[in-house]
Amino acid sequence: MGIYLLMGPEEGEKEEERKRIRNEILSKHEGAEETSFYTSDDKDDLIISSLRQPSLFADHRIITIKYFENATETLKKRLSEYALSPDPDLDLIILSSGTQNPFSKKADAAIEKKIFWEEFDRDKRLWIRNRFQKNGKRVTDDAIDEILSSLENNKAEMGNAIDMISSYYMDRKEISGNDISSVLSREKGENGYTLFGKIAKKDLEEALLAVGAIDLRDSRGLIGANAILLNQFRLLEDLRLKIEEGNSEKEAFKLAEGLSVTYPVKGIRFPAQDSFRSALRNYTKEDVSNIILLLEKNDNVIKTAQDMKTVMEEIVWRIIKKGGRETSLTLYPDSLEVELM
Repeated sequence: MGIYLLMGPEEGEKEEERKRIRNEILSKHEGAEETSFYTSDDKDDLIISSLRQPSLFADHRIITIKYFENATETLKKRLSEYALSPDPDLDLIILSSGTQNPFSKKADAAIEKKIFWEEFDRDKRLWIRNRFQKNGKRVTDDAIDEILSSLENNKAEMGNAIDMISSYYMDRKEISGNDISSVLSREKGENGYTLFGKIAKKDLEEALLAVGAIDLRDSRGLIGANAILLNQFRLLEDLRLKIEEGNSEKEAFKLAEGLSVTYPVKGIRFPAQDSFRSALRNYTKEDVSNIILLLEKNDNVIKTAQDMKTVMEEIVWRIIKKGGRETSLTLYPDSLEVELM
């Protein structure tokens, strides 16, 4: 039983501490049930009721509340009350980019609190160089300047970018500022629609880079990307049906129906048609059905995942390499973090 409040602007070290706490809890309570909430979702009542609702399947639970800087005063008050009599079979982890204590003085005594501050630039420069070295890369001074000037000033975002850049230049030993600028500017425009285009061509390397780019901006963007992929594959399914009904390709593009993120859509516009042609060539009717089922099953999984990027990478791999089929094989065979339904 514990309540942990991790605060401050340094997201990288904060995330490392969250993982440390989580692993420590799991070492004591194997098979603990895990749930995540976003305070920006206006789910105050659901969050509070979940704290008092025992699990039907596990003896212990871990609940993580993210983006607590957006919490309402009502939620802060109700969590302060909860802290005075917490559930003995629950560990609560609260993450906030703020630095002001959101809880009452009485509740504060029951909460383990830690604030993560950003480092001075000279320390970050060393950290960036060391991170590249761990990936087997040397970096020039202007490359470090480019990282610091182009990205948010926290280790989480910089670490994701460094790993992505290192993967992109897999065969290169030294990376310059121009190399970094090229990758970052190229990846800024990635979204669910561009990801679909890469998946349509079965380009796994480009698709995984797109996932990394979306995650780099905001991991919550992967939730929208999954929804867009689902809608695009539903549109692809209907496009194939229209062609099988005897319509010309031109007519099928006009008649195909599906869903946008929030509303019905009819027709596939010219800029997207090449991607759908590629998808028709590369994925069978059965593939598309399996992919739709995969994306539907994992829509809620990715929303509550501790590591959205890894879950989305696994989904993309399953689509491109296995046509969405169930398989015991995995992109990350040693990972215990990902559990796809």
